[in-house]
Amino acid sequence: MSFLEELAGVEARLKAVERDLGADLEAGKPEDDFTKLLTNIKGLVANYEVRAAEGNETIEIMMDSFWQEFLASTPFEGSESKKKGHKETSLPPVLKDFELLGNCVVDLNGEEIRAVEARILENPNDLAAQRELLERTTEMTKRYANAIQERIHKNGRTQVWAKVSRFGNNSFKEVYTVIWNNTIASNEHESIVQYADMIEGLNSLIECPSITKQPTSDLVELYKQAAQIKPVFDALIHMVRKFSKRVALSICMRPGR
Repeated sequence: MSFLEELAGVEARLKAVERDLGADLEAGKPEDDFTKLLTNIKGLVANYEVRAAEGNETIEIMMDSFWQEFLASTPFEGSESKKKGHKETSLPPVLKDFELLGNCVVDLNGEEIRAVEARILENPNDLAAQRELLERTTEMTKRYANAIQERIHKNGRTQVWAKVSRFGNNSFKEVYTVIWNNTIASNEHESIVQYADMIEGLNSLIECPSITKQPTSDLVELYKQAAQIKPVFDALIHMVRKFSKRVALSICMRPGR
């Protein structure tokens, strides 16, 4: 795909966003963050279309520059961790005030269902536990579906989602970039090389997998399979810990252990 085709694709996606937003976008004011975002990106695309047509820059440099400016063009600045020390950083209001989807099942997703899960872990063929799990998860599925339908028809939803995505991604990126630069990259060079080699081998296996998709969509059956495979998983993690003494790992233990 040429750079001009890539720009055309971005432009087409922008038009699709505007079309899908409909009344939400029309109700937005020029100073609204999301309206600013669309305006910024439109101007960026137009600018690079002109530069690409002039042909004075290499495509590789232009593509890299475009996507850097694209990410920087949003008016949502992300977390304040660059201005504060890590311990002083708190969630920005847009994340702190965002209602979690899981709140709609908070009364069902507690100690009682954890106990049911523990029973299945102890005995994957416990029919009574399977029935109780199915009843609870069926009710949870209904509540999630209702909550999702309510959210996707709420006015102003897209602006909220765009802000939450931007702030959330920035917050995680900053934290993990610090961890990577200060802890992992500076101390684990040999392990990183070994990991890269392992991933290369894994990718070659993925090209011709023996299992191409999840064998079932039945929730209870998936719980049973997870319980049956957990001893093998635990043994693998113990082996990794044995040969990687500098790595801090933990295993989800059964309740009471």
